[in-house]
Amino acid sequence: MTTRLSSIKARSFIAFFALFTFFISCKCDHSNNPPPDRRQKNASKVWVLVHGLGSSAAALKNFTDKLNQALPDDTKVVALTRDRTFEDSIEEQAKKTLQKIKDEGLIGKIEGKTIKGVIGHSAGGLVVHKVAELLKKEEGKETKVITIGTPWEGASLANLSQQDLANKFLDHAYLNPIINVLASSGIDLKQKIKNNLPLLNGGQGVDDIKPGSTYLAKVARELPSNQIPILAIAGSGGNFLQFLTAYLGIQLPPGFSVNMGIVDQEFAKLIGGGREENHDTIVTVKSQRADSIKAKNFKRKTIAAGLNHAAETLGDNEGLIKEVTNFILKE
Repeated sequence: MTTRLSSIKARSFIAFFALFTFFISCKCDHSNNPPPDRRQKNASKVWVLVHGLGSSAAALKNFTDKLNQALPDDTKVVALTRDRTFEDSIEEQAKKTLQKIKDEGLIGKIEGKTIKGVIGHSAGGLVVHKVAELLKKEEGKETKVITIGTPWEGASLANLSQQDLANKFLDHAYLNPIINVLASSGIDLKQKIKNNLPLLNGGQGVDDIKPGSTYLAKVARELPSNQIPILAIAGSGGNFLQFLTAYLGIQLPPGFSVNMGIVDQEFAKLIGGGREENHDTIVTVKSQRADSIKAKNFKRKTIAAGLNHAAETLGDNEGLIKEVTNFILKE
């Protein structure tokens, strides 16, 4: 009897050890399914991702990772960080970005990599559109363009001074309940908005995205004869609460309730340049889609998302990931 029990225990121990070993190997051995950065290390097809005003490649890491997870081994998205996004014009930013692409060896002369397209977030979309033109003109490279939340027809907020912002929105009574409840928590909403709205900083990069600017007028003239395939993705359904939470990182106290109707209406007018417009908390849908321009080779998509207010969360939007990857994979 003792011998039989010992035999059962031995077999049980062997079975447990085998199962344990298998479990550990599954957890530790990723050779068949490595992470995207390793799996796509030698990818030959590269798409360059460019951020908007005052942002960075680090802010787009989640988005970059999610795109690479969805793409095949031979295709990779590489995010680049740019400087002087406020001070330099769109054209100057494009020239510097192209040089950075060359320096990274993404033109096809180093390590067998070749650039297939460019992706621009927010104002970065205007930059990559110009980069694509330069790639064709200077390098003979045919590329595609994806813009995300890009102000093709300008951002009205860029026209505002801090005083304009106060006069047209911040100093009105309909905002007082929100201002007062946040003040009780030590948050100065007016100052928070003024300090965290990059478009108020000014500079040539901001001037170029003002509605009716010389640069945007040139873009509007050229798009009807555009030869570069472009996908413009617009975010919609924005409101002031989203602006507070996603853009400014402010949470209203639990249980606080206020009628947001008039606030959202006036906020939409602020973004729409005096007209109540559908927007993504920063730029109107019409501008993101370039609706007033009869552009050639220009596809438009609209998703329910705030594409401008939080670069860090772009990767969490499955609809956005799907639209971008579908366009990348469509040869």
